[in-house]
Amino acid sequence: MSIKRKDVKQKKNMKNYCKIILTTIMSIALLVSVSESASAQVSKKNAKQEKKQEEKNFKEKVKEWEKGGWKISGDYRTLELAAIELQNKLNENPEKYDFTTGLVSKCRSIDACKQMAQFQAQGQLTTELNAEMKGTGDQLLNADITTGDETNTLVTGFSRAAKANVSGILTPSFSLIKENGDGTNSFQILFLVDLVRKAAVQKGALESAIKESKLTIEKAELIRDFVNKSLEESETENAEE
Repeated sequence: MSIKRKDVKQKKNMKNYCKIILTTIMSIALLVSVSESASAQVSKKNAKQEKKQEEKNFKEKVKEWEKGGWKISGDYRTLELAAIELQNKLNENPEKYDFTTGLVSKCRSIDACKQMAQFQAQGQLTTELNAEMKGTGDQLLNADITTGDETNTLVTGFSRAAKANVSGILTPSFSLIKENGDGTNSFQILFLVDLVRKAAVQKGALESAIKESKLTIEKAELIRDFVNKSLEESETENAEE
């Protein structure tokens, strides 16, 4: 075979090879695109199913309240409408809002009932924040970042600062009242929990606790980095949920 023919044959083989490679790449790209599209459809379907389930749970809860003698209090909306609006807000802003309930089993005047339910919700949220900080404190201790005394001082200072600011995290959504039959009422308020404000209160309480503890600059920075990382991980988990 002449050099010229050999060269032509090599060019032809190279051209065919390039066609095969190009076809393979396009096939892979198509498969990836189809796979991503299918995955997106599955995620969208799952999200719709979860939303439907949450709406079903709220509707069942409304029926449970009504069956138990609960009525909406101080609101122009029906109980079902108030519950739907709360659910919609939670669905639209899952990374920003959660909800909690302040419940009182025996109170008389509406004003007293509201105040007691609010205090109950604030206390519940404060307990939750303290438990999270206690867990973080144990992690700091296990990582040899703080001593036992330093950890206790941090947790105590955090608790005090968080309690003073926790009310700003809660926003009333709607209230329910039920007559007990003895002249007293049961009362509950459903609150939106602002997760952004919650994180801000946690960080502010931590700064206050660090100042009270009179730690070295280096140790204070280690604690900030450690706690902020924990908060970020918690926020990511909440967003995924």
